[in-house]
Amino acid sequence: MASDPISRCAASAAVRPPSPVFRYVLLGCLFAVTICLQVESTMVLIHWIPAQVPFFAPGPASAALEFVDSKAVAAGLHRGDILLAINNRPYTGRIVLQEERLKATPGGTLAVTVRSPGARSGERTILLQVTQSKRLLDSKALSVSVSVVMPIFCIALGFWVVLVRPNDLSA
Repeated sequence: MASDPISRCAASAAVRPPSPVFRYVLLGCLFAVTICLQVESTMVLIHWIPAQVPFFAPGPASAALEFVDSKAVAAGLHRGDILLAINNRPYTGRIVLQEERLKATPGGTLAVTVRSPGARSGERTILLQVTQSKRLLDSKALSVSVSVVMPIFCIALGFWVVLVRPNDLSA
């Protein structure tokens, strides 16, 4: 029965791997979405101007300022102040502080509303001057290499591995 043409056709169909066309189409769509997201991220970085804001940081899971640098102290912030709002945006967590710092532009101000601990203290808003950053970690060249070149290399490498080995589930 092995010489029967129908049996040979069924046996060869069972051995032949399925066509990877669907996988390539899916991989192409995923690659297009990934590239669009990377281009958007790159455009944000190109328009970004490195800014430096006097540093202050609340404690973990707290709105009380745990660290205040000398420039922030000179502006009027003190260790232990309760952070209420940043640029009139209520402080609900560290992400609010981070987002407002990223929006800051040199020459502008960051309005920080705080209340000192104690029953008699009222709210006060302190304007912190935003200056252009001169730190190495804020330089555009380093930011472009870390935030653009490395991700593009990793994306290309990952998609290349999957492209050359479409049937390998480990890829």
